[in-house]
Amino acid sequence: MRLSLARERQHLSRSSVFEQEIARLRQRRIAAVGLGISNMSVVEFLRSVGCDVVALDRSSADQLGKGKLARLEALGVEYHLGDSYLEDLDKYDEIFISPGVSPHIPEIQQAVRRGASINGEINLFLRVCGSPVVGITGSAGKTTTASLVASIINHSGRKCILAGNIGAEILSRLDSIDDDAVVVLELSSFQLQVVDSSPWIGAILNLAPNHLDHHKSLDEYYRAKENIIRFQTQEDYAVLNCDDPRTRSLAGEFGGMPRLYGLQPMDSDGAYLVGDDLVYRSGDTTELVCKRSDIPLLGEHNLSNCLAAILMGRICGVCAERIREAIRSFRGVEHRLELLCHWHGIAFYNDSIATSPDRTIAAIRAIDGPVVLIAGGYDKNLDYDELGRVIVREVRSLVLVGQASAKIRRSVEKAVQEHESSNREVTLRSVHQASSFDEAVELAVSQAKAGDAVLLSPACASFDMFKSYKDRGDAFRRLVNKLTTELS
Repeated sequence: MRLSLARERQHLSRSSVFEQEIARLRQRRIAAVGLGISNMSVVEFLRSVGCDVVALDRSSADQLGKGKLARLEALGVEYHLGDSYLEDLDKYDEIFISPGVSPHIPEIQQAVRRGASINGEINLFLRVCGSPVVGITGSAGKTTTASLVASIINHSGRKCILAGNIGAEILSRLDSIDDDAVVVLELSSFQLQVVDSSPWIGAILNLAPNHLDHHKSLDEYYRAKENIIRFQTQEDYAVLNCDDPRTRSLAGEFGGMPRLYGLQPMDSDGAYLVGDDLVYRSGDTTELVCKRSDIPLLGEHNLSNCLAAILMGRICGVCAERIREAIRSFRGVEHRLELLCHWHGIAFYNDSIATSPDRTIAAIRAIDGPVVLIAGGYDKNLDYDELGRVIVREVRSLVLVGQASAKIRRSVEKAVQEHESSNREVTLRSVHQASSFDEAVELAVSQAKAGDAVLLSPACASFDMFKSYKDRGDAFRRLVNKLTTELS
C-alpha cells in the first residue's frame, strides 16, 4: 500500500512539524481544565516535552483520588481543585479542555475574549502526528466502523492503532507510531468541537440530533461533527454517506476530495450496494468486494457501516480480498446489538450503546421478529416522537425505566392516537414502568415468549443510573445470566 506523494513528503517532515508545535507550546501559559483520561494524557505529554502546565478540576482532592494526585505531583504539575478552580483562568493563553467540559463555561469564554486558545487532546495529536490518520465520526455507528476499518488494515499486514472516543488515549503512544502505521480515531462531537485540524481521511457516517444537553444548539452539534473534514486540503479524503441528506450535502463543501458510499449505486467514485453485492468503484472500474451474506452483523445500518469501511480500506490501499476476509471474521463490538444468548427460544440483545432515538430505531429494525424493548435513562434533551411511532408499529412490549420514561411514554401515547385515528395497525400490546433497572429486565423477561427478542436499546444516556453505557450493558448481561439461570 502506498500513500500519495504529498502524504509521503509530509511524513518525511513529521519531525519538523512536531518540533514546531512543541516549540510553540513551550512559549504558552497552559491550563488543563478537567482531569479525565483525555486531559491527564495531555498533561503527561506536555510535561514529557518540556512544557509547563497547570491542572484545574472542579473535583475535590478526595473525589479526584490519591492516585491521580500522586501522578500530578510526580510530574511537578501545580493543580487547583474545588469550586473555585477556574478563578484565575484568565492568566493562561492555551486552555486544554476535557471532552466533557463545555467551552461555553463563562470563565473559559472570558479567557477566549482576552485572547486565549481552546485546545484538546485530539487536536494536539493531529498537529504533531506525521503518520496517516483516519478519523470517523457520526451520530451512530462510529465504534463499529472504526473497529472494522482497523481490522481491515490489520488484515493487510500493516500496523494500525485504534484510539480516540473508543476509550484508548493516543498521545502516550506517539513515539511507537512509525511512518508506515495508520491511526484510526473514533471521534465524538465533544472532541471535534475544539479542533482546527482534520485527518487525512475524515468520515461522517450520519448526522442526527444528539448531545443537546452539551451543545447549545443542533447547529453547533452538526458543525462540530463537520470539523472532521472542515480543515482538509485537496490531498485529503472526505468520506460521506450519500443516503443521509445532510451528510451528502457536504460533498465538495470543504477542501478534501469527496468519496461517497451508500445503499444505492451512484455515478461517482465510492462504495455501493448493488443488489446483494458490496462494490467499490474507481473511475471506470467497479470491483466486487463482498456479498451481503458475508456480513455477520445485523441490520441495514451495519450494511452501511461496512460500505464506509470498504471505502476507507480501499483508499488506504487494502485489496478487496483482504477486506472481504476482515468483514467475514468481524464479530462486532460489545454493547452494540450484541447477542448475549438464546434461552427457551428467546434472544437477548445488548444494545446499551444506543443513547439516542435514531440508534434505537436502527436496532429495532435490525431484529427479525417480535421485540420486547427496554428503553429509558438520562435525557439528553432529544425528541422521541419518531421513536414512539416506530415502537407503536414494530415493538410488541415496552418496558420503561429511568429519568426519560415519562417523555418516551408521552411520545408513544401520541403515536398510538395518531395510528388509531387513521386506522393504522398498532403492534404495541403493553407498556410497563419499572422502578429500577433490575425490575426492568425482570419485566422484559416476563413479557417475552419463544420467538421474541428482548432488546436493551435505551435511546438515552446512562448517567441517571450508571457511570456509562458500558456499565449499563454489563449490568444487563449479569442480570440476563442470573435470571435465565434461576428460571431454567
